[in-house]
Amino acid sequence: MNTLFMQRRIYSFFSNVLLGSFGVLLVLSCNLNENKSETQAPKVQSLPNETDVNSTVEAVSLDSASHSYIDIRGVGDSAWSNTHEKSPRAAKFGNALDTLDPTGESYNGDINFMNWESVVAESCQQFSAPYSPGNSYAFVSRSLNIEQAIEKGFNLFGLSNNHTRDCVKVPSVGSGSTATANAFKTLEKEFDILHHGVTGTGVALRKLTVKGREIRIAFASVYNGRNDVCSEGVCGGQRLKVLAGLRDAKADLRILAIHSQASQPDLVELATKFVEQYKGDVVFGSGPHVWAPVRVLRQEKSQKRGVIFESLGNFIHPGLGGQNKNMIGRLLLNPVTLNIEQVQVIPVSTKGAKAWLSYETVSGTSVPANLNLKPSISTKGAYANLLLPKTAVSAAVVP
Repeated sequence: MNTLFMQRRIYSFFSNVLLGSFGVLLVLSCNLNENKSETQAPKVQSLPNETDVNSTVEAVSLDSASHSYIDIRGVGDSAWSNTHEKSPRAAKFGNALDTLDPTGESYNGDINFMNWESVVAESCQQFSAPYSPGNSYAFVSRSLNIEQAIEKGFNLFGLSNNHTRDCVKVPSVGSGSTATANAFKTLEKEFDILHHGVTGTGVALRKLTVKGREIRIAFASVYNGRNDVCSEGVCGGQRLKVLAGLRDAKADLRILAIHSQASQPDLVELATKFVEQYKGDVVFGSGPHVWAPVRVLRQEKSQKRGVIFESLGNFIHPGLGGQNKNMIGRLLLNPVTLNIEQVQVIPVSTKGAKAWLSYETVSGTSVPANLNLKPSISTKGAYANLLLPKTAVSAAVVP
């Protein structure tokens, strides 16, 4: 067992202990100048319950082609690298996805998000800090891994996290952030994808054709572990500019990815502000390396519901130790009104490069939420139907 793996195992154990109360988290970092929050987010159990207890709709099938809902899914910290690999390992992220689920039904909806916690480059000449167990980790993954993820269905990539600046010198390119931006600019010419986090605070906008309908998506990614302005990333000091950009975008859906670092209450505060005041629809959170609560909040003016996954936990990442509290977060939207009608939690266990569906041993109903999550064997997790705005126009969904 290598040193990094043991460190991550120890870290995962203490993270699970700390997350028992979902308080302020201690997170290992390759950047040591992270802020700590003075605020404390309201406990999710204290929020109004947003479950439609009268709904008889069953858990929607994992096969996105079998129904007409707009199907949005998100997974947590991902990469294809171990720490401080100057020459990254051969790209096999697609193989790892096949090992998780040969059908792809568990993670592949219509709009699929991934938090990519690694520089994207073919090599690294100089890392931002030397390897220091418990303090410093650095990840570089080959761009072919991203292409493999795209071919499996992923089309939203969050890039603002504490590993954006892991490599300060990529041969013939410059910084790792520049290499990552270049890789995604090349990929987006060929594929219908959105990425954000290494190319400034302007939000990513794109029309995606979903089940015969064009949907305008505004997407952004923020690293909330620092309160300053980052020159090669999007950090806390730029968060309000990002929120304003999402609010003002001509979009049908507004999606925000937030990565915390010893600042989980800050993540919840920012996510809440996004939904309530900036017309936010979905927040995919990451950072604690284990799952955290699911919050359903109302936009102040429309009373439309937005959903916050405070942390999706880990996904496929060779540099992370094993633990069981991770999820694929899933949302089912009415194809006419785009109201979120159902939330699903699909448990995933991880051990470095390997991930597997663990619904038989880990219950999705154990994720704290202001919802009455019910188990569902057919969808390998748990689900709840949401209350709809009173002003919502009724629109039948064809299974």
